[in-house]
Amino acid sequence: MATLNPFRGLRYDPAIVDEVARVVAPPYDVIDPAQQAALYARSPHNVVRLILNREADPYAAAATTLRDWRQSGAVARDPSPALYLYAQCFRAPAGDLRERIGIIGALRIESFDSGKVRPHERTLERAKSDRLALVRACRASLSPIFGLVSAVDWSIAALIPDRAPDLDIGGDDGSRRARSSSRTVTIATRRRCATATRRAPRSDPRRRRPAPRRTTTCSRI
Repeated sequence: MATLNPFRGLRYDPAIVDEVARVVAPPYDVIDPAQQAALYARSPHNVVRLILNREADPYAAAATTLRDWRQSGAVARDPSPALYLYAQCFRAPAGDLRERIGIIGALRIESFDSGKVRPHERTLERAKSDRLALVRACRASLSPIFGLVSAVDWSIAALIPDRAPDLDIGGDDGSRRARSSSRTVTIATRRRCATATRRAPRSDPRRRRPAPRRTTTCSRI
């Protein structure tokens, strides 16, 4: 079975970064030059400076930026390992409102031959090399891999705590994103691993790298 573990994530400190909506960005591979410039101008702490830095050596610049943010306290590591519950509300092409709920955790690297994690697309070598270089420079996973998991007898939504989310952010595209952390990791991890015995999550191979674990978002619609 696949293994999804809690980890100590990095978070913005609201005492320094008081408007989190100004520091988020879309996935790196959908950001065009105009949007990149707009995100740079939006905040000196916008995550685009990590995931799509515009300096001549973007990897070294991203690593320096992340180090500076950590030293200044703009971002800090959570004190305890956690799984991060993540929900997105958005309009489908037909106009109906959808909600996608997932878990962000550290997925153990598995051989595709094991059947525990299944690739879902073929990607270019350039994309894989780019993200690997960023991981090695920053020693952090800044572009989580998106996976899917299917099970009929449980729901990721049941793991969301009955309280306000830690973050609730509106996107430029009209979507909303909410995130909560859960330190009841034994229950969450066991459920996730049990699901993997029935149908393994599908993973994006362009970001596959030779490390003990990687950060992954497993989602169910």
